[in-house]
Amino acid sequence: MKFIEYFTIARGFKPLAMVFGQNGFVDFPNLHPNFNMSIQLQNKSRKPYNIRAIFDWVMGIIYLGVGFVLAFAALFGIRIHFPPQDVAQIFGVACMIYGGFRIYRGYKTRHAV
Repeated sequence: MKFIEYFTIARGFKPLAMVFGQNGFVDFPNLHPNFNMSIQLQNKSRKPYNIRAIFDWVMGIIYLGVGFVLAFAALFGIRIHFPPQDVAQIFGVACMIYGGFRIYRGYKTRHAV
């Protein structure tokens, strides 16, 4: 049930801008016929952040970092006993390539929205 407060105006009773809806919250009537449409256009103009794109960027940076450390462990003085150094370097290069792909995919996903 809706409760409407009326104020006496020179020409008679006019509804106040406050209307209490069924859920008890205050609803304000549209002041302009295109009021809701303008809000929708404002919301459309803002591009939302794509969580998948951000996740791809972060994971790509992690893969690049791990791959760089594995591929160039000898330069940093890190000794890797298992797997052998050659296998670690190959895996490090593969991680860097995959990390670059994840960053590229995150970039393309962000611009596709």
